[in-house]
Amino acid sequence: MRREEVIRLLGKQKRNFWELLSRWEYRLEDFVTTLNAMHAAGEVIVEDNCLQLSPALQATAPQTLEEGKCPACAGRGMVGTNSQLLQEFQRLLQERPLTTAKYFQGNMDAESVVARVHLMDMRDGLAGKRITLVGDDDYLSLALALTRLPARIVVLEVDERIGEFLCRCRQQYDLPIEYIPYNVTDPLPPELREQSDLFS
Repeated sequence: MRREEVIRLLGKQKRNFWELLSRWEYRLEDFVTTLNAMHAAGEVIVEDNCLQLSPALQATAPQTLEEGKCPACAGRGMVGTNSQLLQEFQRLLQERPLTTAKYFQGNMDAESVVARVHLMDMRDGLAGKRITLVGDDDYLSLALALTRLPARIVVLEVDERIGEFLCRCRQQYDLPIEYIPYNVTDPLPPELREQSDLFS
């Protein structure tokens, strides 16, 4: 059943890992297991950081209706995000390192990241909060820091290029971002346990 869901979601399109995952409605473990099995069987091909079905499966993939997204929010569920914050964020992103398939990176667009910041503030409040992020190829830490609301933002990231970029931004713009090289296969550093108000 899960294999059929991957076939339905990919169809004749290419999607990156995160786009596909955002449409998955079952357990993450099922998602990874199914994709790995299909890739091993040659049914899913990885090309240019994107996933697609093999030509044979594409030919038999069922037709689906076009996805309907809300025109006001593009399916994000948030409208009216701060245009000044978005402009500052987009300016900083111009110097970010390019994504790499090595770490399954795939950036959200800047508008979605800023919408996420607004959602976090709406749900939990950002003022004075200590925030820890595991992985930051979307640069959520920068968007959060540009609000000048959180007290501390700790980024745990395996890609040192991202860490170096965040450190440059911290120094240049006096942002409350701390970078710690970290691989999720390792335990969380003891000094960070019970030290966050928000964790992403």
